[in-house]
Amino acid sequence: MTDLTDQSVTPVGGCPVVRTRLPDGHEAWVVLAHDAAKRALQDPRLSKDMVAALAGDPDVVDEGLPGAATARHMLAMDPPDHTRLRRLVARAFVPSRVAAPPSGAGLPRRSPGPRVR
Repeated sequence: MTDLTDQSVTPVGGCPVVRTRLPDGHEAWVVLAHDAAKRALQDPRLSKDMVAALAGDPDVVDEGLPGAATARHMLAMDPPDHTRLRRLVARAFVPSRVAAPPSGAGLPRRSPGPRVR
């Protein structure tokens, strides 16, 4: 097991996935390479669904951390829910929309500066 508190997690024998124990005692896996992370996120055997994890083990979230109340969001969803929401918001994140100021933002043309009377 690797200790995450020393901030020096390195691949063991070239493997980009390392088993560790979190400070609260739960076991976890740390993925250290982009390609491995991409494969893990696409693997249907693995889940990001915190609601399901909490249903299986209510103590999976350390005391003091957000739990079920904040666990239901797009980044913590598995397909098909994540895919459905991603399709709904995808047009808002195309490069031309991200680069443009929001419509109706009404950005000032110049700094108002101090008022002189």
